[in-house]
Amino acid sequence: MAVSPRRIGILGGSFNPIHLGHLAMAQGALQSLLLERVLIIPANEPPHKQLEEGASTLQRVEMARRAVMGEQGLSVSTIEIMRSGKSFTIDTLNEISGLYPNAQLFLLVGSDMLKDLPAWKNAKAVMQKAVIACICRSSAGGGELEAANMLKAEYGADVRITDIIAPDISSSAVRAAIAKALPVKGLVPPLVENYIYKNALYVTEYFKSIQESCRRGLSSGRYLHTIGVMKTALELAALYGADGNKAKLAALLHDCGRSLDKGAISHAEKSELLAREKYQVADEEVLKAIRLHTTLDEGASLLDKIIYLADMIEPNRKFQWVEELRALAMLNLDKAVMEGLRRTIGYVKTRHLELNIKSQRALIWLEAELKLNPTE
Repeated sequence: MAVSPRRIGILGGSFNPIHLGHLAMAQGALQSLLLERVLIIPANEPPHKQLEEGASTLQRVEMARRAVMGEQGLSVSTIEIMRSGKSFTIDTLNEISGLYPNAQLFLLVGSDMLKDLPAWKNAKAVMQKAVIACICRSSAGGGELEAANMLKAEYGADVRITDIIAPDISSSAVRAAIAKALPVKGLVPPLVENYIYKNALYVTEYFKSIQESCRRGLSSGRYLHTIGVMKTALELAALYGADGNKAKLAALLHDCGRSLDKGAISHAEKSELLAREKYQVADEEVLKAIRLHTTLDEGASLLDKIIYLADMIEPNRKFQWVEELRALAMLNLDKAVMEGLRRTIGYVKTRHLELNIKSQRALIWLEAELKLNPTE
């Protein structure tokens, strides 16, 4: 029979989405406060703010669950979701006390919450039910010690100002990055990042509708590849100064015609046609990047190179030299593209297949460009 935990941390929030700052708070609390467990509790309806659209309640819970996978001592509780209505902390503390009657509860709060505690429903009861553990963001403005002393004096609260410094990340910043077609790698856990992209969270209805249509038209494996290309294209676009929205759209549609044309190269032209006619894409730069994503050609644009390379190095690719190419892509885009072209041309030659003239032209052109600009 499992032993009931005696020291439990409680981290509540909308988690829309959960991010690495939340995980740092929970993990730091486990160590600093000698906790046996931290419960991450998504709110059904936060009492002090309106939930932003973009993810359903079940999706917020699923992202939280994915975030704590493999994290010892962390678990997700749905007690506030199951209770429905506004999520008041006092109700949650009472319920957890009933589940773990012998446990000491630690309510994990940030600097702003610490200062706002007196305005909470049944504030004094909250402070009698749990130790208040304050975890500061790196950008916290101070005043935590004064707030703690006030809570101790007026409410008899047991307040601990921890030495945990959580990274300065917010859910609103994550949503804003996605809306601007910026990568969120390093802001959310990898499993959460993949879930966001796979389910088209926090994007426009226009983009969501295109992505859902693509999902229906692709095999599950091809769809996962497409998500990987989209994620990689966003990272490369941010790194090399390309338009993230164009990179994201081209990546999403680069294989949309694959189910209609199984050709290794010819499917790119079918994908361009579908993008133009079915999805009403009018941006010629995006359409060209889709058309050239398997071969490139001389005069390739920055976007062309990004989609070509993202298709080659996305996380699901497993060929022998992919790690070498991924590392090079982070250092020099043109050299990585040239290496990809050389390797592909070499592969075709060793198997006595027909060489694509566009790929040959692209390689010759890029090598000439490098000679003209040797420092790049």
